[in-house]
Amino acid sequence: RIEKRKTREAANMKNTSIPSPCYSSPIIEAKEDVNSFREINRAMVSHVTHKKLAAARNKVESKPSMDINESADAFIKKFRKELMIQRLQSIENYEQMLARGL
Repeated sequence: RIEKRKTREAANMKNTSIPSPCYSSPIIEAKEDVNSFREINRAMVSHVTHKKLAAARNKVESKPSMDINESADAFIKKFRKELMIQRLQSIENYEQMLARGL
């Protein structure tokens, strides 16, 4: 008997908790409006946050690119200087060889 009563009560609760499809209360509509507003607000905040992060990344990336350019220029200057020193040493070695008489 107890089990039958529990199943009847559960069935009654299920039937009463489900509103009819034609029934629409102002409270339910207000909740739906609030939920849709929240979703729109989240989407807007997410979009604005994404734009701010992208702008911040661009600023951060522009500074290192200048540093990269400066370091590349320094590397090229150092490389050319080393090449010039090697050429001068090669010419000096050649002149010493000629002075010895081969």
